[in-house]
Amino acid sequence: MEELIYVDRRNSNCNKWDGQTAMFGEEGLHAMWVADMDFKIPQCVQKALHEYVDFGAIGYYRIPDGYYDAFINWEKKHFNFEVKREWLRFAPGVVAAFNWMIQMLTKKGDAVIVMTPVYYPFLQAVTNNERKLITSDLVNENGNYTIDFDDFEKKIVDNDVKAFILCSPHNPVGRVWRKEELKEMLEICHRHHVYVISDEIHQDFVFGDKKQTPSYLMTEHWDEILTITAPSKTFNLAGGQNSFVVIADENRRAKWDSHIKTIAIFIIQLIQKLFFSPCNLPCKMCFFFTHQIFLLEPRDKRLLCHTFFQFSHSNFSRSYSHQDSPCKSSATLL
Repeated sequence: MEELIYVDRRNSNCNKWDGQTAMFGEEGLHAMWVADMDFKIPQCVQKALHEYVDFGAIGYYRIPDGYYDAFINWEKKHFNFEVKREWLRFAPGVVAAFNWMIQMLTKKGDAVIVMTPVYYPFLQAVTNNERKLITSDLVNENGNYTIDFDDFEKKIVDNDVKAFILCSPHNPVGRVWRKEELKEMLEICHRHHVYVISDEIHQDFVFGDKKQTPSYLMTEHWDEILTITAPSKTFNLAGGQNSFVVIADENRRAKWDSHIKTIAIFIIQLIQKLFFSPCNLPCKMCFFFTHQIFLLEPRDKRLLCHTFFQFSHSNFSRSYSHQDSPCKSSATLL
């Protein structure tokens, strides 16, 4: 089993530690982000990086078969989701992907709905693209968040919503949506001809008896849904700027491909060669890296979470309070 090794990233041009003044107006805060962890990356990734640098020539290359195979195998093994290779597309991060999807699926002035509280780039993606932001608040019942389906559907109808950005599992409230919840959301969207953009980047961060279900498995209307995920959260590779776009419908894929041509982005990224070709990352050694924390006993997870937030309580970002920490609100995940 691979050991998790802590790295002090201060004074390394690390955004969350060395950019606090720009973001929060002061230094010395405790950066408790989950977007990038202060653990070393898996050993097989480090090995692949060394091998590529030692090779000495960093030029253009084709995307290796292992890039696709690793993701397809991972989804089948962990979620029983059979992804076909032709469904897969690339984006340099899920944020870029859902921005592009908003651009290709809606027009300026169209309404796009999100469930709040939610990851703030969801909100920015709507407003920055000159769409109308519609929010449906999740219901907080003692730290456990649920969906107000009546409010969700009413706002879709009243505002003629064209697209829904779904966060599954939900960031930041820590909910793993049950199958019946996903099915109801998707059925509402189908009734009212709403595209679903499903961000599933936290799919591997599920504990206990909770089960993550890909959105595609909860609907027959694959022409209405597009999914995004990435290895960055699972394997601590945020700096690699790589995400998978899953589009099962042929017409939607054609629309994606046409839109990407207007952006003219190179789909050849270093991470595709380093993290998938040499070691078939998600299918081999890195599985053990991912599950180091997951395999802790429930009481140890609670202790770990409690310790982190006791440590951070005295000097945490003013954006949060100790009472609102993910240790409390993410009870479903943990």
